[in-house]
Amino acid sequence: MKIEFLKSLKNYLLVLIVIFASCTKETDNSETPKPVLKYGSLYGNVKLLNKYQGEDSSFGNLKIELIDSLNAHRFIEVDSGGTFRMDSIPYGNIFLIIDKPGFGIVDTLGFDLQNRVDTLSTIFLAEDLQLCYNSFSIYYENNWIHYTRSTTYQTSDSYLVGELICYGKSPNVSLNNCLLFSGTGSFSNVSTINWTLSCAMGYSLKNFTDNGFQVGDRIYAVCYPTIHASFTFYDDPKQNFDIISYNIGNPSNISTFVLHE
Repeated sequence: MKIEFLKSLKNYLLVLIVIFASCTKETDNSETPKPVLKYGSLYGNVKLLNKYQGEDSSFGNLKIELIDSLNAHRFIEVDSGGTFRMDSIPYGNIFLIIDKPGFGIVDTLGFDLQNRVDTLSTIFLAEDLQLCYNSFSIYYENNWIHYTRSTTYQTSDSYLVGELICYGKSPNVSLNNCLLFSGTGSFSNVSTINWTLSCAMGYSLKNFTDNGFQVGDRIYAVCYPTIHASFTFYDDPKQNFDIISYNIGNPSNISTFVLHE
């Protein structure tokens, strides 16, 4: 009787082992295979524009950090002409962080790498200005923006200066925290800027309402002095990257007005 019981137990255990092995094998076969990563190369070029509208060639202290789709960080070497290349980049969304002391506009840009070889549109940087405004005020009336700015900055240098005005709903409005920004379209020689100047420019109500504002909103505005044509670099609709954040120094104080028809 005991022998028969042991034989039965042995057979039972053998059956369990077979079933377990079968289940394990089926589980292994059902595992989802890991996707095969694709890698590509990225080419690009940086141009530096100085305040006199000429090209600068001081690329020695230009740094470009690349963050790939796997969140790996690498620095890209730039040659003496501003050209760069990076290989073995996983496909997907990448970010480039641009750092050039004394130059700005673009701080971080984004690009979707989906080819074995991709080439970025030209990245333009413009020289920072020493000029800053001591005061800035603005109001809106009858489809016109009226603004006044003043400075005590003095120089015998000669180059053209314009303004970039940013609009938002936050009291902390800035170029990176706004719903709308635009150039004023007027430029002055820096050697003549040592005064208080009032200007006006046509600006339809639709420009505001198309960008998230409504009649009755309190709008906050800040003004940045810029060199001539700084933002015309990025008007091309064929530009193949997105500007994630900007870098321009010397913002004015923040002024405010209520939007009305």
